[in-house]
Amino acid sequence: MVTPLNPGPKHTFETVLQVATHEFTHLVVDAINEDNIPIWLDEGIATYEAGHSPNPQFISAQAERNFPDITDLNFNSGIDSGIMYAFSYTMIEFIVQEFGYDYLVELVATAGDFEKVFNLSETEFQQVWREFVVAKYVQ
Repeated sequence: MVTPLNPGPKHTFETVLQVATHEFTHLVVDAINEDNIPIWLDEGIATYEAGHSPNPQFISAQAERNFPDITDLNFNSGIDSGIMYAFSYTMIEFIVQEFGYDYLVELVATAGDFEKVFNLSETEFQQVWREFVVAKYVQ
């Protein structure tokens, strides 16, 4: 059994804590809304809270090549999981920095209803999120 005090040969104390935090965050999200929230929201929060920030060069390259739509950031869309996790992280990062945690909790409670939480359509929200990512990550 892998634990923080016995991480084994493939993990460190820090990586085991990251995974534990990631998985615990899924439980918290489920406690707020056990309905069907978007995968990008669930995985984005878990990745963000675990402190598993994406590689800035990866984000930059992907953003310039083919910036994903919000609907792309679900496993069933066929998008690469690395892209899904990285861009979902940036969306949560954007929400926390621009709106705050209360809005993030409300977004979970409403299963990702941008209109109700931010008074923005999904398209409008996507545009301001994209601007944030480009400003922060694109070289």
